[in-house]
Amino acid sequence: MFGNYKRLVAAGVAWLSVTGAAPATEDHIGRALKLWDGEENGFINLCAMTQSPRIAAPPAQADLIAAPLPPPAKIFDNLYFVGSRWTNAWAITTPGGIILLDAMDNDWEAEHVIAAGLKRLGLDPADIRYVIVSHGHGDHYGGAAWLKSRYGARIVMSAADWDLTDAQRGSPPKEGRGLPPERDLAVRQGDRITLGGTEVEIYLTPGHTMGTISPIFDVLDHGRRHRAILWGGSSFNFGPARPSQLDAYLQSALDAQRHVRRRSIDVLLSNHPEYDRSIVKAGAIRDRPDAPNPFVVGTRGVRDALRVAEQCARATKTAWANAAGKEPRAAETGEADPH
Repeated sequence: MFGNYKRLVAAGVAWLSVTGAAPATEDHIGRALKLWDGEENGFINLCAMTQSPRIAAPPAQADLIAAPLPPPAKIFDNLYFVGSRWTNAWAITTPGGIILLDAMDNDWEAEHVIAAGLKRLGLDPADIRYVIVSHGHGDHYGGAAWLKSRYGARIVMSAADWDLTDAQRGSPPKEGRGLPPERDLAVRQGDRITLGGTEVEIYLTPGHTMGTISPIFDVLDHGRRHRAILWGGSSFNFGPARPSQLDAYLQSALDAQRHVRRRSIDVLLSNHPEYDRSIVKAGAIRDRPDAPNPFVVGTRGVRDALRVAEQCARATKTAWANAAGKEPRAAETGEADPH
């Protein structure tokens, strides 16, 4: 885990003074650490691919999958968490039914984590009308076909990621992953999914995949309205062989910072709990229901998290370029717009 921020910075300074290694990479990591809120996990995880000793390795995927399931939780008046310690789904409730964001890994999880979790929360999974899949990876669409077959839910994905999903259809899925859903609703930038008076804006943030959706919607906290974004794809798991994909991610992080400011977005969510610390925050809500909602971090907090993602993308880009014996272009080391 990441431990104390000051200890990490001090260790990083000492390491740099001894080795003098990869200064551009470490400059970006230093900026990310300054923006990071100092708590464990979070978007600082994205810097781990630089292999810098200043950033500890995140928990292994296999360990997160094998860990006991966290309890489902009510987060806002109209938003609920169901999931594992590896990946999760969010349920937006409306008078017309439920809009589900992501479908986890497979049929079993769709039935025994998502549907069962909704029932534990007093919700009826038969009310699921839409499943908005953030991107075309099996740990997010894996349970979608079951949800459609069982409840008749419409499956929503970007046009680009339906193409990605279709390309995976002829290959056997990875162990523990469900089959790709059949093509259903394809959406593009600026489209809206509307149900029961609730609107979910389709905001595309290509990079993690080239059609990643980061949906934007309103949540209510004891009747008070806030605006949320779910960052739809986080890690740089496409590797250095696809530098254009990392360029796209970096541009999306920059664009999203400006969009967050324009739209006054003050809640940041993820579909992997390690990034938004949703399990820890859900526990805080259960323990202190009258305390301020920890998911409301303010527009500055949302932008800072996205700036951490941006700086980690820049650090990773520089590290990959250094490993390949190349120098990144000057434009690739620029900064986002200031606060």
